[in-house]
Amino acid sequence: MTKTRVSATTSAWVTRLNVWRWHHRLARQDTLARLRKHWGSTLLTSLVIGAVVSLPAVLALGVMTLEQVTASFDRGESITVLLEGEVSNTETDAIISTMTQIEGVASATLLTREQALADLSGWLDVPDALLSNIENPLPDSVILTLSSNPRDELDTLVASLEQLEGVTQVIVDLEWLSRLQALSVLGYRLVLLFGLMACLACVLIIANTTRLAVEGRRQEILVAKLVGASDAYVQRPFFYTGVLHGLFGGCVAILIVVTAGLWLGNPIASLKAAYDLQAVSLSLPLSVVVAVIGGSVCLGAAGAWGSARRQLRRIEP
Repeated sequence: MTKTRVSATTSAWVTRLNVWRWHHRLARQDTLARLRKHWGSTLLTSLVIGAVVSLPAVLALGVMTLEQVTASFDRGESITVLLEGEVSNTETDAIISTMTQIEGVASATLLTREQALADLSGWLDVPDALLSNIENPLPDSVILTLSSNPRDELDTLVASLEQLEGVTQVIVDLEWLSRLQALSVLGYRLVLLFGLMACLACVLIIANTTRLAVEGRRQEILVAKLVGASDAYVQRPFFYTGVLHGLFGGCVAILIVVTAGLWLGNPIASLKAAYDLQAVSLSLPLSVVVAVIGGSVCLGAAGAWGSARRQLRRIEP
């Protein structure tokens, strides 16, 4: 007797599961048929969603490109120490030896005034004959490479260097890079802000589209409820409509981002050549592509489900 009850219970659950799957298959087929029939409005809605979602995605692409450019620069944080013109070679060696013993300094490299002038002439493309007729105004300098980036101790380190005899000026070379990194952090904050705004706009767009679709099928919904259809059964086609709108919108957004990357390819190539940068990729990582499409699908599902549920409660036979 017990085995018979268990078998009957199992059979009932299997039957309900098969009916549930059949209802979902019918809902998907009905949704696809309606979207194909009204392909114009489907395309327009997908383009709007794609344009909204692409805004934070394009901004994220720009921030990631800026981060790659920043990483391509020499990250060996350095300090340039200018020496007095009257310092002898022996005094220069003593100063360099003292600098290397300071905590936080990894190495010290002497750049003589002759080498500095030669480098400057190479950058400015000045003939050597012209330089031979003028007095070299540049001082000797020492390039200090820091073992780390002790931001809290940097002022103390600079003060210690300025107190050394024979030192005229200390130039901190990593300030511009720190500002660039701060700009990158600001960019990520803007990506988050625009992303939240895009999520809200996407949900509102799909919710309004679903509301109009429910109102357009009011009589059909009333008839379905009169013959015993539940709200969940009636709601499924609208849910799948929101899912497909989100999917199409996410794909449109990725297409816009890829197009923007191709459009920016030549300026980035010129920037790489001008600053001798490493390879800078304008392609989105696979994780970002999955996140954009998956997020659009989830937003579409949430907007359609909430809007359809609210509207169906107001439609009663």
